[in-house]
Amino acid sequence: MHLVDRFFRFSVIFSMILLVGACETVPLGNSNNNNAESPDSSTDELTWQGLGNGLTGPVNDFILFDGEIIAAGGTTFLSLWDGNAWSQYGGGVGGPVTEMGVFDGELVIGGVFESAGGVAVKNIAMYDGMTWHGLGDGLDGTVLSIGRFEGNLIAGGLFESSGSTNVSRIARWDGGTWSALGDGFDGPVYAIVEYQGSLIVGGAFGQSGNRSVQHIAIWDGANWSKFGGGTNDAVYELLVVGDTLVAGGAFTRTGEVSANGVARWTGSAWQAYGEGVSGCNSDSCLPTVLAMAVFNDKLVIGGNFLKGDAIASDSTSGTVNGIATWDGQTWQPFESGLGGAEFVDVRALLADQDALLAGGRFSGGASSSFRNVAIWSPPAN
Repeated sequence: MHLVDRFFRFSVIFSMILLVGACETVPLGNSNNNNAESPDSSTDELTWQGLGNGLTGPVNDFILFDGEIIAAGGTTFLSLWDGNAWSQYGGGVGGPVTEMGVFDGELVIGGVFESAGGVAVKNIAMYDGMTWHGLGDGLDGTVLSIGRFEGNLIAGGLFESSGSTNVSRIARWDGGTWSALGDGFDGPVYAIVEYQGSLIVGGAFGQSGNRSVQHIAIWDGANWSKFGGGTNDAVYELLVVGDTLVAGGAFTRTGEVSANGVARWTGSAWQAYGEGVSGCNSDSCLPTVLAMAVFNDKLVIGGNFLKGDAIASDSTSGTVNGIATWDGQTWQPFESGLGGAEFVDVRALLADQDALLAGGRFSGGASSSFRNVAIWSPPAN
């Protein structure tokens, strides 16, 4: 079966996992399995492979839209995989796309651009499969996150206004106009989710008005407040799976719990995933989780890190190179990851039952070279 066909088969399931949080079997906590195996143990055919010639420039996001795999990356900033090669999608975009989503059946993109398919827009746009259109006055700065809450589109990022309306780093689109959500934030918003009927956001912010929120906040309908005691550094990704909220970022503490880069909120408290992640490809970076997905009923994380806490007795203890999966007890590698000695920065993950797609900034892996996009899958027939 063709690689792209496998994604199409499971697009509905994948969308349910992301949007509804439906996947009760993911081992987010401890497992009683004392013989946990690495992700490639079920078949010796699974391996990292390139996808076509890859994409120039980093890949920031993937989405399944209208039965097609779209990547936020490439020379035209928005690219389509047709089963054989990557090509321009939707007539191209006039600048980097950082985030994508679906709202009312249309593709939504956010980033830093003033045109989409030749149509004038301002950092956010919608596409119905035929035509692009802007959203009111747009937003005056980079859009970094897109979500949905109570029937409205929610955008987060570095912006401060829409036309004459102050919308400090987070804004609500009701189908006609942008409006503020309380006092907003003093720093960028990177992640937006709905969790147990509440709107939760993560980012590199400390305050909302005069209230301390420390990188993760909950909306009560009028104001933002700190969620779960906050974190001590930025939250870049949030994922809801069943009753659990998973946070990824550059933090080493969530609430009063030590947690290196990734932690889960169980409804009443934070819990760490083992020893978390550590190590970077340069002296100036922090170990950071940037992307998360569910693959084969297990949590997968991607980012800028070298190690998880798996294989503690080995001299190469826990080397994962930018991508790892949680087996219920430890972080396990996918072969030798996606970087080796080179810089690796995994920013996007897209999963179905048979294959895992990874994107970001990398060029090497276990057995082949690829540009910024790779697939973990059985070889194509």
